[in-house]
Amino acid sequence: MQESLSTPNYINLEYFFYKIYVFLANIWHFLTRPDVLAVFKFIAQVLIVVGFALIFYWLIRLEEMKKERNEKLRKVIIPETDDDYTDPRLRQITAHLVSDNPSDWKLAIIEADVILDEVVARIRPMGQNLGDRLKSMNRAEHPWLAAAWEAHVVRNRIAHDGSAFTISRTEARRIVGLYQQVFEALGVLGK
Repeated sequence: MQESLSTPNYINLEYFFYKIYVFLANIWHFLTRPDVLAVFKFIAQVLIVVGFALIFYWLIRLEEMKKERNEKLRKVIIPETDDDYTDPRLRQITAHLVSDNPSDWKLAIIEADVILDEVVARIRPMGQNLGDRLKSMNRAEHPWLAAAWEAHVVRNRIAHDGSAFTISRTEARRIVGLYQQVFEALGVLGK
């Protein structure tokens, strides 16, 4: 079979790239017209203003949400009246727990453990430290002992690991909640 001389059997890349160039050049010329640039400039300015407004709105809303979260946390941990706490240090523990600083959360646990140590020392004076006193106690006689041990173990990790120990706000609240259960059982909390 003989091929026709008028039918090319190759792709004309130069023509193909020329068409792409013409297409892109037409788009460029359209986009760089002064009236089109003015429209783009106006749209960009509107988007910038809207963007800044959204950023400020989100920052304000995040701050409001943080305050709402802290208020809810205070309502959960701090009773409405001052008479509910027989030990004023419990308010300080709550203040540390409400803070946004993870070091304060650790401090809340350590301070709660100090109170626990003082209370347990009154019940069981034998032993050099809280761990020894808790070990010498009977779980059947003291149902709060498991919660005390769990909280004390976390306090020991904070004390021994130092800044290497990390704790989330949720976990810190849970551990302080364990101390709170023990304090209620031992009568450290009023009413």
